[in-house]
Amino acid sequence: PDLAARAELRELMVKTSELESSLIKPAAIEIQSASGAAPSSVERTYVMGAIVGTPDEGLKGEVIPTLVDGAVLGFDAGTGEIAWRYFVGLGATIDPQPMDEEHVLVSDVGRNELLKLKTASGDVVWRSPIGDTFMKPTFAASKLIVTTTSGKVLRLDPMSGSLIGSAQLPQGANTSCFMDEQAPLIYQAGLKSNLYVINTEDMLCKEVYY
Repeated sequence: PDLAARAELRELMVKTSELESSLIKPAAIEIQSASGAAPSSVERTYVMGAIVGTPDEGLKGEVIPTLVDGAVLGFDAGTGEIAWRYFVGLGATIDPQPMDEEHVLVSDVGRNELLKLKTASGDVVWRSPIGDTFMKPTFAASKLIVTTTSGKVLRLDPMSGSLIGSAQLPQGANTSCFMDEQAPLIYQAGLKSNLYVINTEDMLCKEVYY
């Protein structure tokens, strides 16, 4: 039978969606972004490696950040030399994400921090402690969204790393959100077969789909 055609079932689904929407509140979190690298007892690190091949003068000075064995390495595309290194935790799987021509977004799973680095030098522009395990950030249309495993959906300022707004789902999450670049909406899947539609302007839930 076509269950969707039953009026009472559709009405129940609408009421359930409204109830789920009402359960979403601002997340109980404060994020104090900071500049510079996190304090460490390690004063300097050295990376050893062998360079094979012929340098390409046309690409010299162009740095490509790459995740390698728990660290993000900035490789010079023209020479193969390593311009910088930033340790992000053993077992890290989130690749560095370009933000623009001069900056890259780096996820430190060891400290549960999100960082904005200068692509050329690896210098830290800002770092924001998320305080929880998080998925690959979503960055599009000048908006930065981070989803945590505990169901927090956070909108950060790409310029400063400070918290703009947040939403706490009534369940956890294990995937990043999808951002609508034409409308101020994100779509976040929860662990229990719910899809939440959240307005990025006020971080309020517009709809919930099961």
